[in-house]
Amino acid sequence: MNISINFRRQQGIALFISLMLLVILTVFSLSAMRGAVTETKISANHQHKQMTFQAAENTLEKMMSVRLDDSANKPPLPLATIPETSGAVVEGYFTATQGNLTTSGRLVITYKQWIKKAALRGFEWGVEGPQYEANAIGTLADSNARSHTRLGIFLPR
Repeated sequence: MNISINFRRQQGIALFISLMLLVILTVFSLSAMRGAVTETKISANHQHKQMTFQAAENTLEKMMSVRLDDSANKPPLPLATIPETSGAVVEGYFTATQGNLTTSGRLVITYKQWIKKAALRGFEWGVEGPQYEANAIGTLADSNARSHTRLGIFLPR
């Protein structure tokens, strides 16, 4: 039996198909790698945001827990140092280092007004006292991450 192959009629279709499959697989691989890099960036940004939020909360907690004396009836130190004039401000700073990460927080407390009859959701307390606004800002060193926590404070007297 004599088998002859006619090489002149070969068109190279197998080479073309294998090259097309290789190109398609390369595009899919690059797309998957890009997605993985994006997910990693999202995860790192979320972690940085959580860390700055904790820094802001820690600053608020640290500054508001300092008292002039051991008496629980005295206001926290930052509030006790603000003169009761509209727009009066006191600031405090807090820095923490854990490993190679440094977080810092800044607390700005502003006197707003004297409230004569305090009410909460329509219920009148019948007490008066100063109202403050506290802004806690947390930042992470070597990052653009920043968190801002704002709350109102009322001290009944």
